[in-house]
Amino acid sequence: MRGVSEIVTVVTLMLIVTILGVIIVSTFINYLGSIEEPGPKCRFTITDVLVNLTSKKIVESMKILIYNDGEVPCRFINTVLILDTSSDNVTEILSDDNTLTLQFPDKLQPHELSIINVTIKDAESIRLSLPFRVRIVSHDGFYNDYVVIG
Repeated sequence: MRGVSEIVTVVTLMLIVTILGVIIVSTFINYLGSIEEPGPKCRFTITDVLVNLTSKKIVESMKILIYNDGEVPCRFINTVLILDTSSDNVTEILSDDNTLTLQFPDKLQPHELSIINVTIKDAESIRLSLPFRVRIVSHDGFYNDYVVIG
């Protein structure tokens, strides 16, 4: 009885390896093609912060001007973060409560300018003085800072 030729064995093994390689590569390419890219995110810029000071140089109100320079509407977390100017340490978290009032836009459309009004009812209790950094955060995690010097 005769055995299988070495040439037939090598060709068969090469054919099996090639077919398995094609299956693996096509599966990988299909997987990469099925991954969806994340959609566009909200992008905005704080263009200016106007502050009103008490006679003791304590902030009693602010107008934060924001511009949506992205392609999708922005919704904001109704909080204004006040940070130290030399680090990322948060010194105050301003949110609607008994001591202050925040007025955020419901939604900031692309290429639209709006104002966030911050009114501190009892400026002595918060004692926010210059300089400081203002941070606004959107619902999708984008944030922008603005340094208020005076």
